[in-house]
Amino acid sequence: MINILTSFYDFGEGELREKLLDYINDSMKVVVIPFSHSQQKMPTVSEYDRYCNKGGEYYELIAEQFSKLGVSDSNIDIVHYYNDDLNVMKRKISSSDVIFLTGGLPDKAMERLREKGLVDIIKSFKGIVMGASAGALIQLPEYFCTPDKDYTEFSFYKGLGLTSSDFYIEVHYEGSPLKNEFPILKEKNKIIYAISDESGLIYNGDNIEVIGNVIKIDD
Repeated sequence: MINILTSFYDFGEGELREKLLDYINDSMKVVVIPFSHSQQKMPTVSEYDRYCNKGGEYYELIAEQFSKLGVSDSNIDIVHYYNDDLNVMKRKISSSDVIFLTGGLPDKAMERLREKGLVDIIKSFKGIVMGASAGALIQLPEYFCTPDKDYTEFSFYKGLGLTSSDFYIEVHYEGSPLKNEFPILKEKNKIIYAISDESGLIYNGDNIEVIGNVIKIDD
């Protein structure tokens, strides 16, 4: 498995695009798992479809970036939170080369992946697992959320465990209050990669490739 961790939906731009072209090509099939939505923003199936289904705002944003990597819309599928049963979800994942985990609320994404029985399926996936923001955070064994409009307190959460446990990431680093949490994080004795938008990491085994504006904090 190769893990691609980005801060935002801009992976088809600039240096990120140039690096990802080494990993993603036009023959690959992508499955998007949009499970990180806010229930308040998408309280119904129709609202979920309006944002996450083909033609929806979030889907089109993601598909546009993949098109810049050569992946056509016909090669992109969606795991539908409401409409797909487990067998359909498993089929869509197993027939894909890339899993894309969306941004939003990472704790809700994990809750829904557990609810649908997809955690072990994703952990056994042999291709590329890619995610933006929340979709990057949950790939780690443990991640944290710094205070923002969605999370009022600094907290640690359990992720999928697709990478080693040697590091954390912080996404959207430009406006992050991460420095306020250094005393707590120092006790964990782990490296932190603070990732700005238009930037990311590629994790391949125990090798980490830094792309763009990423600050490595190890003290």
